[in-house]
Amino acid sequence: VIGIRRSALMSFISMATIALSLIVFGVFMVFVVNIHNMSSFLYSKLEIRAYFSDEITSKEKNRIQFKIEQMPEVKKVEFVDKNIAWKSFQKQFRNINVKKWIKKNPLPDSLTVMLDKSANMNQVAERIRGIEHIDDIAYLGDIMSKIHSVAKALKIFGISLVILLTIATFLTIINTIHLTVIARKKEITIMQLVGATPAFIKWPFIIEGFMFGITGALAAIFILKQLLYVVGSRLVSNLPFFPFVYQGSSITMIIWSIMIVGASIGVLGAMVSVSRSIKQNV
Repeated sequence: VIGIRRSALMSFISMATIALSLIVFGVFMVFVVNIHNMSSFLYSKLEIRAYFSDEITSKEKNRIQFKIEQMPEVKKVEFVDKNIAWKSFQKQFRNINVKKWIKKNPLPDSLTVMLDKSANMNQVAERIRGIEHIDDIAYLGDIMSKIHSVAKALKIFGISLVILLTIATFLTIINTIHLTVIARKKEITIMQLVGATPAFIKWPFIIEGFMFGITGALAAIFILKQLLYVVGSRLVSNLPFFPFVYQGSSITMIIWSIMIVGASIGVLGAMVSVSRSIKQNV
């Protein structure tokens, strides 16, 4: 604590550098999590929604459902009652005041057709479209496969960026803490002259590095949580169809990762820096 107070400016610079680096690190981690979530969301939409016409009878609905279930590419078919679908829609998008604009349920009864991974969605969709009493169908088709490929590429790109950023953060913090060690080079030299062992000299700097890392990580977590809350709440409000992750277990994992990375980098950076200084003095 005395050492930090004596080098208050360098200590502040070290903690600020760690905090800024970890904020950027955290932002990219959130980016990777959201890319993965979007990819999973799109993959889960490997389905076709077939809408019945209004004049169809219950017997014909059952016959059509059985006919679609017999298709070799189809994994599962579920009947969706229009009233349940309407309630589910209102619950899922409760940020939108649907009742204000739409007074009557506009949804028809439908079938949710889930396909195998190897299925050609476009071909199956066209066959279902040709069935009598199927008024319309909805599916993502080619757009979904393209978005899925882009999401996969972005996920790999995001992970690569996080790895590079971790290395860059580590090197930045090593150099920053090294400046703190250089500022006390005279102190280290005196300690060596009176017979202090390398471990005795290193430990105060290692503890300082740990304190820098933890303090910087806590500052980064605080700023990141505020940023996520502001951006996340606005995105959910303005883009309710976008599956943006800004809270929950994934974000908790990122927070713990920032804490661990901050403490580890602070300790390792201090160890590398003070070891270099001791070797130069020997």
